[in-house]
Amino acid sequence: RLSSDFRRYPHNSGTNQISSSYAGLGESGESLLAEQLENGDARFLTPLRFDAEAALKRTISADRIDIPIIRALGRQAGFHEDIVDYREIPVVAVTTYLSNPHWGLLIKMDQAEVYKPYLTLRNQLAMLLVLIAFAGVLFAYYIAKHWSRPLHYLTAVADSIRRGDHTARADLKSELFDQETYQLARSLNEMTDELLQVFESSLSGMLIVDRDGQIIQRNRALDQIFGYEPGELIGQLVETLVPNSYRDQHVTHRGHFTEKGNAKMGSQRGLDLFGLSKTGKKIPIEVGLSMLIHDEERRTLATVVDVTDRVQRIQEVEMQKEKDRFFAHMSHEIRTPMNGVIGLSYLALRCDTTPEVSEYLEKIKQSGEFLLSIINDILDFSKIEAGELRIEKIDFELREILEKLSNILAFQASDKGLIFKVNAASSIPKYLKGDPVRLQQVL
Repeated sequence: RLSSDFRRYPHNSGTNQISSSYAGLGESGESLLAEQLENGDARFLTPLRFDAEAALKRTISADRIDIPIIRALGRQAGFHEDIVDYREIPVVAVTTYLSNPHWGLLIKMDQAEVYKPYLTLRNQLAMLLVLIAFAGVLFAYYIAKHWSRPLHYLTAVADSIRRGDHTARADLKSELFDQETYQLARSLNEMTDELLQVFESSLSGMLIVDRDGQIIQRNRALDQIFGYEPGELIGQLVETLVPNSYRDQHVTHRGHFTEKGNAKMGSQRGLDLFGLSKTGKKIPIEVGLSMLIHDEERRTLATVVDVTDRVQRIQEVEMQKEKDRFFAHMSHEIRTPMNGVIGLSYLALRCDTTPEVSEYLEKIKQSGEFLLSIINDILDFSKIEAGELRIEKIDFELREILEKLSNILAFQASDKGLIFKVNAASSIPKYLKGDPVRLQQVL
């Protein structure tokens, strides 16, 4: 439905004509209605603000898509600011299409009038920015006059520290400083002391290398790792700490890391990297690298850790594994023929023999079984070290353990002219619960 701003009134020709109100549309705004003729042209139904007799008379060609009323009849509803009106003047317009009774609705205003408040505000802001800039120049001149000298002085001190002069400090008694710059200078000295203390007290070796590979800073831990006197490494190439067989390759990696910051040597972790001490001894080390950039000058910070103890622990673990493998192989080689002895003794006991021979065979069988248990003990030591030894808890008869023990040891005692007897007190239970093999080993 149409706004109440539009109303119909009788036209002189007898047709109905629609008039519109321009309230709130400024000096150039219009609200218009138009219908579409059979040939696609637009015919205004309302008087034009700047052409009162145009209603039902003036038309706009259908190919003038730069005219907003043509866009409205073309069902282009929305906001437009890239168009001109029937006066060929740039305007800002809102269009919509009324499907019934097939009219185009247009509300527009000249761009110059629309943007006039913005242009006024922009000019005011520009003037304000000029005033602020002028005030800033005056303030900067004041700051430069009162602060430039102490700041230049502190900058020179900081540059000296950066170049490796660890003794450089700001003179807090200087007349250059007022209260604020004095606090700044004091903070610079304290921060420098703290950083150097952290650098020097680090348990890891630390050094800083320039883009040419020269050592410009190092800490006490690094000197101790490689056996150098304090300050002796300053000015030397970092390849001094690299074994001869790796130096050429190290130079290539170092140059690549300096340029790219991502060389292979940038994260050396493991046990295959070695350093060279002052005495020529190879030292297993772990190295971490990071890039320091200041005023487009690239430097490399390296941390070095001596991993000798770690290598030794790993070697000990490997040796223990080798020992376990040896015990397992040896016990297997011994168990195989021992099982044969026990098996043959068992078969011989089933044959017809004299009581004396049967007794000997039984002792051979028992001795073989006991020797087999001793062989198994060799593996038990490895199991104990690995925390894998298991103690059984089963029912067994103590008398059988004592008889086996007597048979084994009585034969050894008789060779020495001794008599071996086992007497069990009547108070000892016949059956016990535990590990019979371990008990026999202990006895």
